[in-house]
Amino acid sequence: MNPASPRAALYLRLSESSDESTSIDRQESDLRALAEREGWIVTEVLVDDGISGRRARENADRAVRLLREGAVDVLAVWKFDRFSRQGLGALAALLDALDARPSARFVALRDGLSSDAPAWRIVASVLAEVARMEAENTSTRVSSSVAALRRAGRFPGGTEPIGYKSAPNPSGPGRILVPHPEVAPLIREAAERIIAGESVYSIARWFNERGVESPRKTTWSVQALTQALTGHSIVGRVKVRGEILRDEEGAPSVVWDPVLDLETWHRVRGVIEQRKALRAPVGKRSTSRARLLSGIAACGECNSPLYVRPRQDRPTIYSCSARSNGRPCPSVSVTAHRLEEYVSEMFLRVVAHFPVIAYEVVEPSNDEVLAVERDIDETSEEMKKPGANLPVLMSRMESLHKKRAQLDAAPEPPKTIEIETGETMGEAWARSDTLGRRDLLASALAFVEVRKGRRGGHGLDTSRVTIQWNP
Repeated sequence: MNPASPRAALYLRLSESSDESTSIDRQESDLRALAEREGWIVTEVLVDDGISGRRARENADRAVRLLREGAVDVLAVWKFDRFSRQGLGALAALLDALDARPSARFVALRDGLSSDAPAWRIVASVLAEVARMEAENTSTRVSSSVAALRRAGRFPGGTEPIGYKSAPNPSGPGRILVPHPEVAPLIREAAERIIAGESVYSIARWFNERGVESPRKTTWSVQALTQALTGHSIVGRVKVRGEILRDEEGAPSVVWDPVLDLETWHRVRGVIEQRKALRAPVGKRSTSRARLLSGIAACGECNSPLYVRPRQDRPTIYSCSARSNGRPCPSVSVTAHRLEEYVSEMFLRVVAHFPVIAYEVVEPSNDEVLAVERDIDETSEEMKKPGANLPVLMSRMESLHKKRAQLDAAPEPPKTIEIETGETMGEAWARSDTLGRRDLLASALAFVEVRKGRRGGHGLDTSRVTIQWNP
């Protein structure tokens, strides 16, 4: 090669070595091919691997010094944002070096940018600011070493999610999460049983009886089991600064092998959410739900809920507590098993043939976010074209980034859809436990009211009971 050929320094940078599309090897290969086409002699290859473009980078500063001091004639980078994401501040040092040596040249391969092109300073300024804005947007989602580990599919340490255990990373340093060989099958069985009609309370009791280790090393609660079954960890997802980690297409990333498949997960979430919605307005009582009509039966005289009251050597009753709470009421009470038998009989007579509706939680599409990101990319490309109206494009870019931030701050909530299971209410009743049957009643009944009865009466006077069915 001609000794007079320009000497070139190649600068390569990658924030995270897991990023295959812009790997260090690919950057170097592309830039060496460029050097061969241009007739440059590559005398320096400077690498900053695993260093953010928003921070000071020793080798980037060295590359600019080599250009300024005449040690090289060309500084080539794969893309401008590989060189820096610090905005105009970092660009100023590069411009000073080029001004000091008019024959020197800076090239950003993928951007089609060269310092010997007309108006290159304006284009470089725009690219520098776009890179800075994109870096700031990224930093709101990923700003810690824990986030970087999670993005790479590695376990950062701490408490392992329910259903998982940590294991050595088979493809590199650190550790990963894998389904727990003993707990994961129990989680899957729990999900199937809940979808089939069993209550979360019953499953929590089953876990405790089997000695399944709980998250806090104590007994399982309904809340802990609900969180385990409906949280994103159980399907292999992670959150970074409160947001689900997503891939380049905007879909949630599966970082480790899921314990539950997505279909099962969506169905169990739907069942639990629907049960919660049905229970919320009825009775407003969060405890003592072991009886069939707890939180469903109400006093027909004052509209207060009827509470279960066990009595020594006498049958358990449902009783209005208004008087004991200082409110006027004739004090309605009714034998529990008699009321339950009557309501059960009426339920099977009226709605046993109706289909059971399952509820599935569907995550919102990410179409709007993806559309904004496409607009950002297209605007960035327009800025590089000769004759581009930069003030207008910069204003558009600012608006797009604001819209992207708004979408991140207020994501669309999940939706619950109805699906017929192919089972009837009567069939579901036959295989359900007490709390499962209570959920079926709550889905079919608006309320059950009991008025005060006559003294000395035997059995249940059904004229005291009013059952209001949901439409």
